[in-house]
Amino acid sequence: LYSQLRSWVGTENLSMMFYDNPKLVEEMLAFAADFFLELVEPALQQVRFDYFNFFEDCAGKNTCLYGPNLYKRFFKKHYDRIIQRLNQAGIHSIWVDSDGTPLPLVPCWMDSGVNMLWPLEQAAGMDPREVRKKFGKSLCLAGGIDKREIAKGPKAIEQELYAKIPPLLEQGGYIPHIDHAIDPDISWDNMQHYMAL
Repeated sequence: LYSQLRSWVGTENLSMMFYDNPKLVEEMLAFAADFFLELVEPALQQVRFDYFNFFEDCAGKNTCLYGPNLYKRFFKKHYDRIIQRLNQAGIHSIWVDSDGTPLPLVPCWMDSGVNMLWPLEQAAGMDPREVRKKFGKSLCLAGGIDKREIAKGPKAIEQELYAKIPPLLEQGGYIPHIDHAIDPDISWDNMQHYMAL
């Protein structure tokens, strides 16, 4: 929802519109949610889906691009509508994809029914072990494997994976995954070593 609005008007314009033109923001969000629900309905009737992913990218390295108060004012009712319909269709794994550190919004998302967060970007300090401590097992996690470490070679890869994966896998609710797209500085040999490990 946020990412759709941002693609329409840009980050800076949207940040101002929350205060300068809230009625337009409300109208855009209502349209986006209505459009999605209309578009997805035929698929929900014909296909059994395992999960749904909100693509939001609503955070930077230090914090979110909007906060919990704005979430509650503008976004919550639309998240609730969408998630309620998805749950009715048997979809109970609801993910949010945001780079950066969206931690202030996580409790809001969870309150709406989100139960998975990814990709846990390491450059933004989203260590999956710390996120697990903060939110417990009610928030499943995917990602958190530092792509920068994968580029450094076998020893760094082993250190990164053994530090994070075993304790989180023992707890459950964790999918090991690189914390973003695979960078071009990751060699094929290093990628193969990562995948084998």
